Amino acid sequence: MRMRHSPEGAKILHMGPRLAMSIMNATRELEKIVMDQQERERVGGGAGGDGDVVMADGTGMSGSSPSMGSLLTGTGGIAMPVLTASWVVVKGEDWEMVDCAA
Repeated sequence: MRMRHSPEGAKILHMGPRLAMSIMNATRELEKIVMDQQERERVGGGAGGDGDVVMADGTGMSGSSPSMGSLLTGTGGIAMPVLTASWVVVKGEDWEMVDCAA
């Protein structure tokens, strides 16, 4: 479908052809990234095999495996978390009160 035939496309084209092409290319790239990620999750079952996400500090890991690459040390153990002191547990109803600049 052409951009000018949809309300969103017409708005983008009104911004100018360069911006319209930039937005269109970025959208295509984002769609490709999402499809690739979904395919990896479908085939590999996620990072830990159970759909769990491997966090940079090692949380959310159901077990360690050599496929986790940079999270492992040379001895096969899990590397020490880098951002441990910066993580805070905040109740769901209080999250909007957290000052991110602090």
